[in-house]
Amino acid sequence: MQTSLPKLLDVSRANPDRDVKASTWEANTHAGQTDVWHYDTLMFTVSDDRDVTPISRGFKGIGSQSDKAGVSRILQGWSEMPTTGPDRVPVLTYAALYG
Repeated sequence: MQTSLPKLLDVSRANPDRDVKASTWEANTHAGQTDVWHYDTLMFTVSDDRDVTPISRGFKGIGSQSDKAGVSRILQGWSEMPTTGPDRVPVLTYAALYG
């Protein structure tokens, strides 16, 4: 199933147990967790509780420009992340996620 980077998490979480692709990125949701891959590298996971856990920085451990831009676009497009109200979570970027 194909989609765009900003919609990758939403489409994957709406279609569990299916591979969802956006260019060189892929996500699959299973057993309460969404795994997000860039090429063959697991970049981060998202739990059912919307906790985002960084796994790999990407290319050579420092992250390529496409790693950095992709992570940011994916997280900024995710509609489940609360952005207003008492549960507000700032929109994550690569820098915020990996430090």
